[in-house]
Amino acid sequence: MQAIISQIMTEHMNVTFIERIKSGQKLLGMVATLPCPELIEGLVKCGFDWLWIDMEHAPLSLRETQQMLQATHGRAHGLVRVPACDPVWIKQVLDLGADA
Repeated sequence: MQAIISQIMTEHMNVTFIERIKSGQKLLGMVATLPCPELIEGLVKCGFDWLWIDMEHAPLSLRETQQMLQATHGRAHGLVRVPACDPVWIKQVLDLGADA
């Protein structure tokens, strides 16, 4: 059973977040504001398709955001709201591996 779930998750992650939205899939997600990679791992194991990491309303550093994105292990899309509409912030967060 675990192998089947892993295969399904891998197949979904080969498709971008935008492609999944455009295809009309219903995706389940959650906002994360606590700098806790273990929490992110737990949420991913619960089956969330995406996690919205909110740097604007939470005091998250780039390092904490990176750890949170890494905690998804590629099994959930990581979306990040940057603290300011600044190309530098956007580029840094995308370089960390955020999907959007």
